[in-house]
Amino acid sequence: MPGPDHEIAVLLPGGGARAAYQVGVLRAVAHILGREQRHPFRIICGTSAGAINAATLAAHADSFRRGVARLVRWWSRVEVKHVYRADLANVSLHGVRWLASVLIGVGGPKGSPPSSILPASSSTFGTTHCVPSRSMRPATPRARR
Repeated sequence: MPGPDHEIAVLLPGGGARAAYQVGVLRAVAHILGREQRHPFRIICGTSAGAINAATLAAHADSFRRGVARLVRWWSRVEVKHVYRADLANVSLHGVRWLASVLIGVGGPKGSPPSSILPASSSTFGTTHCVPSRSMRPATPRARR
């Protein structure tokens, strides 16, 4: 570990598959550090799906291994329905809109073409099942001046 004049940061970028892979790397780091080692990252940043990972690590600032274990459990339970509306009706309708926008330039209901073949789910699975908000306030350090 670096000396007291160095701080280690972790940046967790977005993307669902990438965020799931991040958890594998975090698990390996936790294994290498062992049970007695404190949280290795003083600065934790994340965007999109990586922000779910970052927020969970921050919520478990008192125990890196516990935060990683929670992420492993959470990512093990994520299903397609939590990310996309993958039922036949939604996929068919969204697919026809996407194909029409590609072939003839017809936009969606607001004039913009769909940006993906599968419509995004409106699920709050990420924030309600992974990050224990009760532990966020005490674990967050005050801003430095």
